Amino acid sequence: STNGIAASAISREGSNIFTCKYLPVSYKTQIMAKALSGISMGVVGTLSMLLAAAAFLPVPAYLLLLSAAAGSFGIVFSSFAGILIDLSFPKLIWDNEQKAVKQNFNVVLNMLISILIPGIPIFISIALRFTVWMTFLAIALIFGILDLLLYSILSTAGVRLFERIDA
Repeated sequence: STNGIAASAISREGSNIFTCKYLPVSYKTQIMAKALSGISMGVVGTLSMLLAAAAFLPVPAYLLLLSAAAGSFGIVFSSFAGILIDLSFPKLIWDNEQKAVKQNFNVVLNMLISILIPGIPIFISIALRFTVWMTFLAIALIFGILDLLLYSILSTAGVRLFERIDA
C-alpha cells in the first residue's frame, strides 16, 4: 500500500485522461491494467522483504510461503482499493507528475485503509490465540472475499466512474 502506484494511477493521467477514452481497450481492461502495475510492484517489494528475511533470519520456509501467499491477498486488496479511491476522487489538475502523487490525499487514504483493515484479522487472531495456520486461513478467507468484492465493484461501478471522468 505504501507504493501509491494504484492509488494515483488515474490522477497521473492528468489532463491527458481524454486519451484513455479513445483507446481501443475497454475501461475495465484499463482499470485492471493500472491495478496490475500496483500489484506487480507490491509483489516485488514483498518478495524482496521475504528474501531478506530468509537470508538473515532463521525463519522456517513454510512461514515464508504463508507470508507470501497472505501478502498477495493484501497486495491485491490495496491495489484494488487504491484504484477505486482514485476513480472516485481523481486529482487531474497538476503541473508536474510528482504533485499527482505527493500532493494526492488518495495515496494517504489508501495507506490508512490498507493498515486499518488488515489490523482486524490480526487483532482477532491474537485475541483468539489462533495458530499460524488458522491465522493464514482467516486472512486468506477475509481478503479473498474482499478482493473478489472489490474486483466486482471495479468491473461495474468503477467502469461507470471512469466513464464520468472529464479532463
